[in-house]
Parts: sequence; C-alpha cells; structure tokens
Amino acid sequence: MRTEVHDAYKDATDTELALRSAALQGYDSIFATNVLGGRLDHEVAALGCLAEKAKSAKQVIIAEEDELCIILDAGKSGRSLNFDFSKEVPSYISLVPWAGNAEVSIHGVEWELDRATLSPASSLGISNEPRKAEMDITVHKGTVLVMLQG
Repeated sequence: MRTEVHDAYKDATDTELALRSAALQGYDSIFATNVLGGRLDHEVAALGCLAEKAKSAKQVIIAEEDELCIILDAGKSGRSLNFDFSKEVPSYISLVPWAGNAEVSIHGVEWELDRATLSPASSLGISNEPRKAEMDITVHKGTVLVMLQG
C-alpha cells in the first residue's frame, strides 16, 4: 500500500481514508492495528468503518497488544470461524453485536450458545471462557465483533 498525505482539515478519519484507499487498490482483506486505546470517538468510528468493510471483505482483523478482534458479517448465508489454539488459548472471548441484533452459535467455550440472539443492549456474549483448544463460531445473522483477550 502506498503512502497518502491528506489535509488535517478533512471530513473523514484516517481509518476511513485508509479503507477507501484499500478498496480502490483492490484489497479485500484488512489487517488493522492501533485502532483501540486512544480517543473513544475515534475508536467507535473506526470500528464502525471496519464493520461496514466486513460486509464485502474476505476478512477484517484488528490486532492490538493483548487483544485480537475479528469482525464477521453474516451476509446472505452466514459466516463461520474455527479456531485451533493448540499453542496458546486466549483467556476470554467476547462476541459483540454491531449495529443491531445478531444471531450466533459458539461451541468449545464455558457458556455455549446455539443460534442465540445477541443485542447491543445486553451483555450476553461478553467474557466467555474457552474450554477446548478448538472453538467454533457461526454468525447466522448480523455483524459481530469476535474479541479474543489474553
């Protein structure tokens, strides 16, 4: 990806401009860093832009120092992830619905869910604990931030 210079007085965040540039260059997988840990308004805007990109991208991943976030959008037929943590199992996994309710299934964790509805107004899906080296997550409807900590 090439370096672009933008005026400081603009109507879009740096994250949004970077995603636009990536789309114009034909990138369909996004790996973002330094998205979290700063100003809350920029964090929320960045997550929103990345969640929107997840609707058309093969994958959208956010990597921070002790946290990994994979954004899954169900699209028309659902999206599934299989994790094999044979070397290091994360301490916690959280499923956070974005922009409305989401229907999810998760297996290989302490509190398994089968086609459960997650709502942005509820904490269901937060701080689950892996119980196996393998976890399966399916997003049947909606968009979900899959957050792995520790």
